[in-house]
Amino acid sequence: VERNFYSGWSGWAGRLAVSLAQCPCLTSVDLTDNVLLPDGASVLAASLPSCARLKRLVLNHTRIGSLGVERLSSALAHLPRLQDLHISYARIGDQGLAMLSSAVHACPLLASLHLAGNNISSEGAWSLAA
Repeated sequence: VERNFYSGWSGWAGRLAVSLAQCPCLTSVDLTDNVLLPDGASVLAASLPSCARLKRLVLNHTRIGSLGVERLSSALAHLPRLQDLHISYARIGDQGLAMLSSAVHACPLLASLHLAGNNISSEGAWSLAA
């Protein structure tokens, strides 16, 4: 089952994340353009372990920042089928990428990582390569 969720209304995404725990068959979640912020990322992180079949997670333009990435990182380890992760224009910076680095290495099937527009320096990119 593949479902993509989209809403321009910021509060909707947070409430949706709570209900993700009741949808273990989801293979794709797209929360693009929802203002999750770090608190919304925390709610999402609590729900993601229930979505073990998830193959695609899109969090572009969500403003989760480095703190939100930190909160999501532990949940990514519970997504063994994750193949495609989009966290573009989410304000994560070098610090967020450093936190994300160990989490993506725990996703054995991850083939695509999108991080455009996050003010990541070349030094920050090296944290991902390490």
